[in-house]
Amino acid sequence: MTDLMHFDEAIGRATRRKRKPHVLLGNGFSIGAHPKFEYGSLYEQAREAHLPGRVDELFEEYGTTNFEAVLQRLDIGLWLARHYGMDGLDEYAEMQNDYEETKQALVDSIASIHPAAATEFSDAKLQSARLFLDNFQTIFTTNYDLLLYWSLMSGEDSWAFEDGFGRQVSHGESFLAFHGEKVDESRGSMYYLHGALHLATVGGEVRKLAWSGSHVRIIDQVQIGLDAKQYPLVVSEGSADHKAERIQGSGYLYRAFLELQRVNGALFVYGHSLGEEDEHIRKAIVENTDLKVIYVGIFGNQSTYSNRKLKERAIDLILERDRVLNSRNVNQRPLRVRFFDSGSAHVWDAS
Repeated sequence: MTDLMHFDEAIGRATRRKRKPHVLLGNGFSIGAHPKFEYGSLYEQAREAHLPGRVDELFEEYGTTNFEAVLQRLDIGLWLARHYGMDGLDEYAEMQNDYEETKQALVDSIASIHPAAATEFSDAKLQSARLFLDNFQTIFTTNYDLLLYWSLMSGEDSWAFEDGFGRQVSHGESFLAFHGEKVDESRGSMYYLHGALHLATVGGEVRKLAWSGSHVRIIDQVQIGLDAKQYPLVVSEGSADHKAERIQGSGYLYRAFLELQRVNGALFVYGHSLGEEDEHIRKAIVENTDLKVIYVGIFGNQSTYSNRKLKERAIDLILERDRVLNSRNVNQRPLRVRFFDSGSAHVWDAS
């Protein structure tokens, strides 16, 4: 057990030199706003829809409602089948089909339970999250939903962060396309490391859905695309290696990941487990020696199994950074890891 820092104290330490820190958001950010985003809710929704029966049995066998955990096991099963030359069997094709259907079920479930519009949240609640986000120079998230987008759009000055998208016109159609360049260097940046519901690849170009221009709610635009079997740009692969392959195959995702490898100073981790399924993110943090200190948020009782494992994984980052420094034969200070009380950030406290 260690004393957890108050969020305000952690932010104060991280901004001593008047440079804003960065933040990595996980599913805990969304769950704090809406309990429907718990993995259990997504699982129940998928069961009622079209989750393959054999896959449902995997959820039960492994005692989990985490889609990524099951996808990871299917991914391993497919690799083993290929390794032992069974990829020509009908059963292999059935497993591959279950793997793809499970990925689609995850996306379908998120879209179907997603709040229809930002108006389902009070202005005070969205602006409370906005105040939290304003503490950071760069925002990285592994969430697919629209809550981050809605939060940043709240408030009188609206969009305080840039995301590399700009309006383009082609054949009379107006849309937001990813160009990757920041227009105003004084503004912050935000990146969806695993894609998002409102991002899609059209003709090899990553575009962002927006309410302005179409006057159709974004979530409705997402649903229209799903009905047409046009799936959003999301990374739902089970293993970290396959996630990395997916990221490298997309210009937007690759650029977002590169930014994580380039930021310097301090990184806050909020609502993220730093689990094995995100080993590619852990590796980026460890190998980016310009990151000097990591502030990891702990929610609730420190003695719970999940919090103990999170703290262990965070401490492991120090050892992994030491190995990187030794392999590069450079004389730099080791990575520092600090823990703060996530609840003290009061991200969604306003009603």
